Amino acid sequence: MMSRDEDTRADSPSSSYIAPEAASPEKDGEGENPENVHQDGRVPDYLARVAPVTVPPTRIQLSLDVIVDNFSALLESVDPSEALNILELGRIHFIQRRRMRKELQALYAGLWNLALQRSFPDDYTDIFSAWLEKSGAELDPHDREERQARIFQYVDSLRQYGDADFSEVSRHLTGLLEADESHVKRISFALALYIRRIYTYFFDHLL
Repeated sequence: MMSRDEDTRADSPSSSYIAPEAASPEKDGEGENPENVHQDGRVPDYLARVAPVTVPPTRIQLSLDVIVDNFSALLESVDPSEALNILELGRIHFIQRRRMRKELQALYAGLWNLALQRSFPDDYTDIFSAWLEKSGAELDPHDREERQARIFQYVDSLRQYGDADFSEVSRHLTGLLEADESHVKRISFALALYIRRIYTYFFDHLL
């Protein structure tokens, strides 16, 4: 799914994305998500650009193949090396890096599914199923089943919280590092911000 070497790609959405200055307003009386707040209570400037709060339900006007191929192209543009750096997995951690790359690919699929669900509530299941079938066509049955199980783990997790809070999925990923609690807590916030940027990138480029 991500064929180019992770250390040679330069065109990732996380490195090229520039957020505008105006932040989305918060409703009075509501608490802010832990991933969105600095220790001094400020919302970070780079969280100003997030997906719109509401999206009118719509039906797709393009073929499934076009949308599926578009997501395949989006995946090629995502550089997982930033996430690996946040997780502090250097080249010497090659086994953990290989495992985490699989987790990140499954996460990206889950984020796309969430974006599809918000924009195309009547069609997102068909779109996602078409992508799963096409992207896994060349895998042997065991690998395909393992891949889909990993993907739906993230699909189900993200569905519980929607796009309001990516802290839980961030804690899941950092928990896979089997590191001490202080280390996990330190990097979990940065990873949640990264996940939000990737989600927004997919949301903005569905078509």
